[in-house]
Amino acid sequence: MVFGQVVIGPPGSGKTTYCNGMSQFLQLLGRKVAVINLDPANDSLPYECTINIEDLIKLSDVMNEHSLGPNGGLVYCMDYLEKNVDWLESKLKPLLKDHYLLFDFLAK
Repeated sequence: MVFGQVVIGPPGSGKTTYCNGMSQFLQLLGRKVAVINLDPANDSLPYECTINIEDLIKLSDVMNEHSLGPNGGLVYCMDYLEKNVDWLESKLKPLLKDHYLLFDFLAK
């Protein structure tokens, strides 16, 4: 059975801070934790990502290449992730047996 949390909220609401604190707490309890950053706008993370969307697509690159603002760039990144969901599935598969998953999402 897989256990985890999906953390969503508007920018600046404390999602990343929460994921950082929760991962430290769970590690102190002796649990294996995988933090998955699926917020392409979050480029300064205080935690070590197990999976980072920036390994697939970078918001700054999308904004520059397609002349998009931050909102359009985020929509593009999420659409790109959806079209490449196999990338995410392949990264998640080895973690499903023994890791607690923390998903750090952006919600606008």
